[in-house]
Amino acid sequence: RDLGTSLDAAGAEQLQRMRGEAARLLVDLLHPRASGASPAAPRRFWRELFAYAVPLIEGPGDAVFSSPDIYILLQSLQDVECSFKSDRNSQDPADRARVQAVRLALARGLSVALQAEARYHAVGA
Repeated sequence: RDLGTSLDAAGAEQLQRMRGEAARLLVDLLHPRASGASPAAPRRFWRELFAYAVPLIEGPGDAVFSSPDIYILLQSLQDVECSFKSDRNSQDPADRARVQAVRLALARGLSVALQAEARYHAVGA
């Protein structure tokens, strides 16, 4: 059963709000707001965070990440790849495929975010 079609309006609104909160939490875990602060999540967990975030990035409904958030996530993914670069040759092909899937999800998420922002600015203009 498709979750998007089985929810009433109130349930869909609540789901979208929860998705937004989860998106904000993910960005906060990977990118501290305070200058000089360390990310809340240790870098060794970032790959798993990204893997579990793909459904959130590509989920139904309105965009939950802004384009600046997506750029932060892309930079964080790049940081993870660079920090594990010495492992890259010994990295499991399935692990490389998973990182690639996250990168593609972020690219699609950036597209959705930019389109949503363009619609918002077109209506506001």
